Amino acid sequence: MKKNFLLTVLLAAALFAQTACKKDDPVNTNRCEAEVKIYQDALLAWTNDLDNATKCEAVKKSLTVLVNNCGGLTADERKQYQESLKDFTCK
Repeated sequence: MKKNFLLTVLLAAALFAQTACKKDDPVNTNRCEAEVKIYQDALLAWTNDLDNATKCEAVKKSLTVLVNNCGGLTADERKQYQESLKDFTCK
C-alpha cells in the first residue's frame, strides 16, 4: 500500500511543481510555493525512511494542504486526491 501511495505523491509532486503556484495573485503564489517546499521536504525525508510513520504523516498532511488550498487541480482531481489520502494510513 505504501508503494501505491508513494507513486501517488510523486505524481502529485510533479503536478504541483508545474501548476499549483501559477496564479496572478502574488500572495497566493508565495503561500503555495511555500507549501510546495514543505511538501517536497517532507517527501524527501520520508523516501529515505519509508517505515517512519511520523514522516509519512508529514507527507500526507502537506499534500492535503496542497490539494485543498492551492490551485492547479480540477474539482474531480481534487476529489480523487482527497479520497486517496483519506484511505491511506501510515501505520
